[in-house]
Amino acid sequence: MQPARQCETGIPSGGPRTLSSSGQELPQTIRMDVRMIAATDRDLKAAIAVGKFRSDLFYRLNVFPIHVPPLRERRSDIPLLVEHFLRAHGSKAGTQLRSVDEKTLEMLQTYSWPGSMLDAYCSPD
Repeated sequence: MQPARQCETGIPSGGPRTLSSSGQELPQTIRMDVRMIAATDRDLKAAIAVGKFRSDLFYRLNVFPIHVPPLRERRSDIPLLVEHFLRAHGSKAGTQLRSVDEKTLEMLQTYSWPGSMLDAYCSPD
């Protein structure tokens, strides 16, 4: 990344910080403690090496990494995910979806799931 395109992350290190508002008659200070969760399927260390991702941001985000294997490596999770998505989409549609038939569940479990969890979430739509 070109130096002119880089900017300060604005992510403080350490414990709780304060945020001060401006543009009000009486400035207000708000105490805050923020945790951020970020996910990607990219090799960020390789992206840093070629200048496509900022190393300072990577090290701020990579404090407590959690590796979740792809769904294709966790096929036993599929029935639980189907149950969750049926409840979630049923609530959104204002109905109660109870289950899928065995043939549909078998099809989902034998699918290669080449993408991400977002693909799984969007599939029922």
